[in-house]
Amino acid sequence: MKSPGSYRYAMLLLLLVAGVFWYIQKPAPPEPNHPHEIHSPFNAETSQLSGKVLEFGSNERGDIDKILFENDGQKTWLHFPPHAAARIRELDLLNKKVSIEIGKREGPAGEDMPELVAISITNSTEKLLLHEIHPPRPSQGKEVNITGSTFIESPKNHGPEQSFLLSGKLILLPPHMAQTLFPILRNAKHILVKGYERDSLDGFVNISGQQVVRPYEITIDSATYLIQ
Repeated sequence: MKSPGSYRYAMLLLLLVAGVFWYIQKPAPPEPNHPHEIHSPFNAETSQLSGKVLEFGSNERGDIDKILFENDGQKTWLHFPPHAAARIRELDLLNKKVSIEIGKREGPAGEDMPELVAISITNSTEKLLLHEIHPPRPSQGKEVNITGSTFIESPKNHGPEQSFLLSGKLILLPPHMAQTLFPILRNAKHILVKGYERDSLDGFVNISGQQVVRPYEITIDSATYLIQ
């Protein structure tokens, strides 16, 4: 016959085993129900200002991507995605009083850059929200042939590509091709450019006001050059 002490020891051991088994089988607590995180290039704080749009500015490729905004005598360049340029230009903002919202994004060197978030003309019900303007799908563009006899070098050839005007189109060339062809083009009597014209529906607007063509072949008088 077991002693009372042995019986108590057996009961304690049984309770311990049952407790361990219950703990293992206990369902895990549910994950906390956090809302989906939204990753944005803007910081959490935005500012609302009123002022005037003085002019448009462009990036190195000549595509409009900023406005010069004046508020209480201070002038600031406010950036926006270049594919939003057409929508912004439709508002006819120059020298108009506007209400804006601005945030910040990280610039190419890690610096803070003021970024346009929303804009509307003062006393207007139309408000343009920049995050609602989605970038276009990648597209080669429309194949075109451009002919002309007058070569006009673009006055703003300081970016990664060099450009010239031909029959109302802006022809973009890689710098090494421009270095080779520009001296020949200046004396050309007949120029034929074959390339791809950027779709105007993509939203980009060149500061020159011309449609952009990226050539794959240029014939100057009787000589043909492949653009690489």
